[in-house]
Amino acid sequence: RTDQQEWTTVTNLPTALLTLSGLRAETEYEVRMRYWCTQGVWSDYTAGFFFTTLPPCEPPFRITVDPILADAAQLNWDNYINATQVELRYRPKIGGYYYFSMWPPPWQTAVAPDSAFYLNDLQGGAAYEYQLRSDCAVNFSEWTTVDEFALLCAPPEVITVTDSTYESAIVQLTGLPPSTQS
Repeated sequence: RTDQQEWTTVTNLPTALLTLSGLRAETEYEVRMRYWCTQGVWSDYTAGFFFTTLPPCEPPFRITVDPILADAAQLNWDNYINATQVELRYRPKIGGYYYFSMWPPPWQTAVAPDSAFYLNDLQGGAAYEYQLRSDCAVNFSEWTTVDEFALLCAPPEVITVTDSTYESAIVQLTGLPPSTQS
């Protein structure tokens, strides 16, 4: 760190590559290196190279799904302080089996500048899985763990009555039940 007087020295590197770990976020560091030439002879140090570690970026938290409707749902969350926007991905899932022939189906993605996103035109009565992550302008958080929500099962679109007599009638529902839509 540039705010310290003492240097941390690393010796006997097998290659010219060094991974620095345990650094503090949003902190400036200076690195200087030199070569071991031969029999106790060292090169001069390089000029100082300065870099600043990235700010922390944590995923959204307190995620809820409300309201849940027959073909839409709203994801709500609290943003991490450094997040400029949130990426979300979602896909349909029912009882462990996916609607599509691809296993699993590809993620649908969206970007939300606020702390909520309304998903519409979803498959009525289906379950969906989703994940969110923060975009902190210069880096991304990890994805949240996969979570699920189930849409309400929509009623039939239209009821048609035909062949009505004094003692019988034929009632027909129009619109496919959710389990047969795809």
